[in-house]
Amino acid sequence: MVKAQQTGFNGNPMVNMMWGVIGQQFNKLPPAAKEALSQIEVRIGRQEDRVIIRPVPLVENEQTDKMRGILLDGFIEWMPQMIEKSFHVKVKVYK
Repeated sequence: MVKAQQTGFNGNPMVNMMWGVIGQQFNKLPPAAKEALSQIEVRIGRQEDRVIIRPVPLVENEQTDKMRGILLDGFIEWMPQMIEKSFHVKVKVYK
């Protein structure tokens, strides 16, 4: 049985400020991009020694497919830096 869990973020003022900046950037997106993102669900799970991140379009169309690709590119671009800085570990990106 797979258990889905919603996540929320709160914490120190610096973290909240970072999320505020991200929210401001989101607000600058064109309406079509926001609409496409609202039709995507990001599924995150653990399989043995791996974390799987999978953006799944809830509505299949060109815009959601495009935003799915942008999400994946964004995850692979900024997550390694975030993990390195947060946990002080070396991160290797597989291609």
